[in-house]
Amino acid sequence: MGPLIIADIIIGSICFTVALLHLVVFLRRQDLKADLFFAIMSVGAAGSALSEAWVYRTTTVEAFNTAFKVQITFQCMMWISLIWFIMVYTGMARRLLAIALTAAYALAVIINILSPFGVIYSKITALHSVSLPWGELITYATGTVNPWRFIADIAWLFLLFLTIESCVRLYRHGQKRRAIILCSSILLFLGLAYLHSTLMDMGIVGPPGIISFGFIGLILVMSASLVEEVVRASILSREVKAKEQTLRDERERTEIILSALNTGLALINPDMTVAWVNAETEKILPWDELVGKVCYEAPNGMSHAKGAVHSKHFPTGKATKQLGRALSTESGISSFQSP
Repeated sequence: MGPLIIADIIIGSICFTVALLHLVVFLRRQDLKADLFFAIMSVGAAGSALSEAWVYRTTTVEAFNTAFKVQITFQCMMWISLIWFIMVYTGMARRLLAIALTAAYALAVIINILSPFGVIYSKITALHSVSLPWGELITYATGTVNPWRFIADIAWLFLLFLTIESCVRLYRHGQKRRAIILCSSILLFLGLAYLHSTLMDMGIVGPPGIISFGFIGLILVMSASLVEEVVRASILSREVKAKEQTLRDERERTEIILSALNTGLALINPDMTVAWVNAETEKILPWDELVGKVCYEAPNGMSHAKGAVHSKHFPTGKATKQLGRALSTESGISSFQSP
């Protein structure tokens, strides 16, 4: 095996490893659907690279045709998963366009399987062995172009449109970094690779193809971006949990201090519901479960004087001697002290 075939095998192995990594991420956090589609995309890239290594080593038209059809099928798998990765990752793609592109690539796969020479060639006329500058021999084919290949070519153009439009909309929504990384990666790595592959299939340029190198470039850049986002989200989640724990600890300490006072204290929300009372208040007031209730609609006939912050009166209109002195503030904190 020469360096090019070894490179294809290494690329395939890396893509499979990346696919496994993002599949594990998705299984642990199933809300990250972008990682699922990215894992499928990586499998497609891996299959394409390994199939390309198989194509280069074929010696007959039949073997080349089989290996090449397998490679095209894996590539269509990658294109389809890329469509839905863009859809989920940006959240800005046109769903109907994504569905139409998926249908187009699915049709290309069906034609590729059912046609004698796949969706690229209507007939393979000859195999050629080419010696690369470093002395490695690889095989490539020439033949007549299948008229059905226009489906894949048109789908690729609309995929570029989907990518650019989605990234522009994402950029305008303030996520500039994500938009730039995704758009530039697809245009740079896949755009050049697809153009070279098309020209090579049409016999305009010679081998070797660079599609596998385009795939690995996109896979590595986007994988790094996705992993960075997961790590950042994990750090943020830990910080939020730490702050929540700090707030809980502070609340517990405050409740301990306030409960130890020989004064009834209550915290009233702006909507006049009781948010909290200390133990002394529960002893002073005869009602059960004050928290969550409207302060002036508590049991035993408590009424409310509209316009005041709140008032504590029984139907007689007189405050009970048990309440003693009631203090209220605009913040909604009240204290009750026994006479």
